[in-house]
Amino acid sequence: MASDADPGDGLGTAVALSSEWALTGAPGRETFTGAAYAFSLGAQDTTPPSTTASGCDAAWHKAPVPVTFTATDNAGGSGVAYTEYGLDGAAFVQGSAVTVSGNGEHKLAYRSVDKAGNPETTQTTTVRVDAGRPTPLALAKVGVKKGKKATLRYRVDDLTPQATVTIRVYQGARLKKTLRPGECATNAVQTYAWACRLAKGSYTWRVYATDLAGNTQAKPGSQALRVR
Repeated sequence: MASDADPGDGLGTAVALSSEWALTGAPGRETFTGAAYAFSLGAQDTTPPSTTASGCDAAWHKAPVPVTFTATDNAGGSGVAYTEYGLDGAAFVQGSAVTVSGNGEHKLAYRSVDKAGNPETTQTTTVRVDAGRPTPLALAKVGVKKGKKATLRYRVDDLTPQATVTIRVYQGARLKKTLRPGECATNAVQTYAWACRLAKGSYTWRVYATDLAGNTQAKPGSQALRVR
């Protein structure tokens, strides 16, 4: 009962309700001029907000990655108070955006809290950055009889786990053959067998690479090829 209402005031004769409030009349209050009382229904927001991160994906990037956070609260909720994030295990800081830079895989954690104090369960994602160029290496000279298979040994050193490889065979400055081994694991020795039908003579085979971030080599790997 309202603190100043008397039993004869007729409190509750008429009631209007909303999701959070009850408005009730007391027509006998104040010598029958009437009064109205508002009561909070005590509705509480117990559902945490939800946050999405845009700009980050599973790909490797060769430039810093801007990430933005968008938080929403449930319908009828108290609203979002703030969003916070932590990068690579650092303490959380409030903000709606962060730019992730520096070579490597970065762990990004984020969450929001609504105005009722409900915290969102922390979400995590990985942001991958590699601004460095791959280093392709041709590992050995090759000698082969015309018409036989030549086995080319090479390696691509890089931060990303894979690279796309092309091998070109030159005689002097003239391109004589293009070979396409395609994708291979980086930082490991690879082989490519090729039936060599070039004319007898001296050649150079060169290894070119593009990593998963789109970086290309500064200088190809190079070795001699002798066709007998």
